[in-house]
Amino acid sequence: AVTYLVVGKASANRGDLDRAIGSYTAVVGLRPRVGAREWLAIAYGYRGTAYVDRGEPASAVEDFQQALALSPQRLIYKERLVLGYVARGGARLERDDLDGAIADLEAALGLASGHPTAPRTLALAYARRGLQRAEAGLMAPALEDLARALALQPQSADHLVARGRILAQAGQHEAALGDYARALELGPAWAAYYGRGRSLFALGRYPEAAADYREARIALARLPEGEERARGTELVTKAQGELRPFLPRRPAP
Repeated sequence: AVTYLVVGKASANRGDLDRAIGSYTAVVGLRPRVGAREWLAIAYGYRGTAYVDRGEPASAVEDFQQALALSPQRLIYKERLVLGYVARGGARLERDDLDGAIADLEAALGLASGHPTAPRTLALAYARRGLQRAEAGLMAPALEDLARALALQPQSADHLVARGRILAQAGQHEAALGDYARALELGPAWAAYYGRGRSLFALGRYPEAAADYREARIALARLPEGEERARGTELVTKAQGELRPFLPRRPAP
């Protein structure tokens, strides 16, 4: 068992993760002949780390859970399990498995409330799920998710804009204006100007809406060419077209 662990560690240090995982798996396979639970815990812990490095967080979480069960007094396995949960939660978030991501990230925070990245990633998962729920017409659960996101990241302009969108979608335009205003205090984001303009338009405050759409265009012009700039420009152009009939006509020259 010791030889396999040494070979596995050396392989991992060289970046040969396949061989490292094979060596650690050999130790796990020796389970009936390994007397010390600690050897197994070490093998699971090392293999879990290799799985994280190889981009397989689901396998890593399983190994870290095994290591912690075998050696609960070793804090390092708890720390690695937290890393595994965060990695798997992030992977699930990328696949839009929002419920799974939230479950993993909440588990990570339950084990280590001071983790540096788990709160930010969990907040993003809540915000995305909130927007999905709003699209499905589930406004109350959507707003609950955005409240959780903002509790984790109260200074996030993106989450404030997301909640503003949901409030506006629910017809709560005055409340939406408050979130957009807070977002704009954090930076001149085009999405906040655009969202606030939409709510001002819905409230019949047409000149103010026009001013916000102009600011949205200015903010968009600062972005590099790409999908976000093109999409934002299309939205603002459409909104300005809807607003035009409600503005005073300019006198002919």
